[in-house]
Amino acid sequence: MKEFEITVSISMVTYNHEKYIRQALDSILMQKVNFRYEIVVGDDCSSDETQNILKTYAQKNPDKFVLLLRQRNLGATNNYFDVIQHCRGKYIAFLEGDDFWTDENKLKTQVEFLESNKSCDAVAHRHKIVDPDGDCKYLSHKKIEVEKYFNKKDALRYGPNLFHLNTLVYKNFFRGCADNYTIIRDSNQYGIHSLMIYLLASRSDIYIMSRCMSAWRVVVSDEAHNYTSFVAKNPLLVKRNTLLMYFNFRNYFGTTYDFSKRITEAFIDTSICLLCSEEQDKFKEINSHFKKLKIKERIILPQKIIRIFTPRKILKFIKRKYIGEN
Repeated sequence: MKEFEITVSISMVTYNHEKYIRQALDSILMQKVNFRYEIVVGDDCSSDETQNILKTYAQKNPDKFVLLLRQRNLGATNNYFDVIQHCRGKYIAFLEGDDFWTDENKLKTQVEFLESNKSCDAVAHRHKIVDPDGDCKYLSHKKIEVEKYFNKKDALRYGPNLFHLNTLVYKNFFRGCADNYTIIRDSNQYGIHSLMIYLLASRSDIYIMSRCMSAWRVVVSDEAHNYTSFVAKNPLLVKRNTLLMYFNFRNYFGTTYDFSKRITEAFIDTSICLLCSEEQDKFKEINSHFKKLKIKERIILPQKIIRIFTPRKILKFIKRKYIGEN
């Protein structure tokens, strides 16, 4: 294949998304473009009908789909790392199987922006937050002014609130050098949202459009397999993962970012969750995490604790934990 014969690779990860995957795929196929694109789907061994639905769509659109149907579960970050290695486009867009795009000109609009602004590696936009039925609850970026560029300081300030991955189109810098970005696979177990923000902002400023062109579906239930539901069901696992993630970010990015505040906040959150748990070796684990803190992080730790443990918050915690009041 010639260099960038495909303009955009839509990277998609799915897992038990049979309820929503058709809407996600239809929102891609409705795009009005004057360039070639591909849809690279990594399904992480779904136990429902997701893989069969993907096969049906691929049979109807054989020139557009690259299906990576796992026979065993790889985990979220391993799945996505493999997906991006299969992306052949000049640019990469992202969409999870339970989200969807809302504007038929989304890809065209973002590609035209990147083509006209060669020094910019990534462009995102506002999005809707919708319920399981797809009804809009509110719009993103209520407190963040958009239609402008955001830099590394902004990435550190806003973190995952800067943009949602389903709004993103960025230059494919993985082609031929994916081994330089194994941090995507190794930083943590559950996702790449924060990592992609820091990674892209380290390469160039990121432009965020005010136009709303996608929807993030928020589903929280015991039966769901999405990340939001996982967080609700497994708070300690998620907090441990977040702390590990920022330790790994610190090692990978070096002096590009100062993650001290993020690390101390994650350390406190994890420690509190451990203290409230029935884990037998919780004090040993807390001490193990503490030893990984650098001098600066240990210095600012008391300041963070004082801000968190105000008398009012302590009283509220005691009432909730031991008296049963909300």
